[in-house]
Amino acid sequence: MAEPTSTSSAVAGIALATGAISITGSILGLQYDALLFGLFGGLISLMHLKPIGVMNLVGTLFTASVMGALFGPAAMAAAAASFDWFKAIPATPARLGGALLVGLFIQAVIPIALQFLAKRGPQAGGQS
Repeated sequence: MAEPTSTSSAVAGIALATGAISITGSILGLQYDALLFGLFGGLISLMHLKPIGVMNLVGTLFTASVMGALFGPAAMAAAAASFDWFKAIPATPARLGGALLVGLFIQAVIPIALQFLAKRGPQAGGQS
């Protein structure tokens, strides 16, 4: 059974993330339903992570939600342009599904991308 302090800190982290997501989404002009589905994806991905602190929880959910709302619809538009069978899916469910998938997998993609960039190291291009 979870300790009450860990449960209350998780709830506080989710509440902070939801507020930050709402404010940032309105400033950036993102669609609220896509933000919400990205948040759902982030919450699902949290089930597979080890327990983290409140600020890490806020950062994880914020990143999942905003990246889901930004890149989910674009990914589904690219899929519709690439695959003929994908064009039969209505635009709204495809957009929301894309936000959910990006929110779900972004927490796995970011560390992989950072490791890739660290292995590449500084580039010699641009120096004379």
